[in-house]
Amino acid sequence: MGERKVISGILTIILFLTMAGCEIDTSVTIDGKNPPSFKVSGSGGINFLRVADITDCNKSLLDCPVLWQVDPIGGQVSIADLPRVIYAQTPQGFHQTIPANDAPAPALVEGKIYNLRLGELL
Repeated sequence: MGERKVISGILTIILFLTMAGCEIDTSVTIDGKNPPSFKVSGSGGINFLRVADITDCNKSLLDCPVLWQVDPIGGQVSIADLPRVIYAQTPQGFHQTIPANDAPAPALVEGKIYNLRLGELL
């Protein structure tokens, strides 16, 4: 009986450690304003935030025109530390990479379809 309790205790600890190490899925909440703001939640990290126009793009999403991209200055940021982001306004701790030279991002147009992508640089 004592051996069974030890094995049960070990399995409980392993299960707890496995569950504690699981990442919380990333989710994004977008308000309905123009320009929109994005609030990201989850437990991972990102090293860019990109908005692309996919309205007339018949190719891969990676080949669609990118309207705006910001990258964390330190290379990566924890999603938990990511502030609410407003389209075309570079958040503190980030730098704009698209459009280049801090040129203003194009305005979003009602009726077009846009894609917000968070991820790792390839």
